[in-house]
Amino acid sequence: MVTAQRLLSEFGNFKEAISASASSCIFIHNHPSGDPTPSVDENELGVVIL
Repeated sequence: MVTAQRLLSEFGNFKEAISASASSCIFIHNHPSGDPTPSVDENELGVVIL
C-alpha cells in the first residue's frame, strides 16, 4: 500500500530536478536480495507517479 508519507517522500525527490528545469529524471534502486521482481509497493508507486 502506498501511504501518503511514502508518496510525499518519493515526490520530494523531484524537487532538485524541477528547480534545475530538468527535462527528464531517471531514478534507480537496487534489490539487495538479487530478485528483480517488483514488489506490490513498487508497482503501486509506479502507477501513482506515472
